[in-house]
Amino acid sequence: MKLKDTNGKEYTFWHEDYEVGCGGTEIPMNYLDGKTYLYVWNPSEKHYAYYVYQDDVFIPENAAPWVTGATTYTFGN
Repeated sequence: MKLKDTNGKEYTFWHEDYEVGCGGTEIPMNYLDGKTYLYVWNPSEKHYAYYVYQDDVFIPENAAPWVTGATTYTFGN
């Protein structure tokens, strides 16, 4: 799926286990840490997450830097 952020930059997203969040209406967002996040939904596990484009990883909703106040995410914590 092709998406554009608020500045018009194009991103693509496809993953067999995830869909773009909110029925496909979410757009990528740039955060203060210099990374781009996309809110996504995993229908088989029934949970939301954020896809981090620069790191090519999914992080839990509660691990987003604007929730934790952190600028990095440490795996396994």
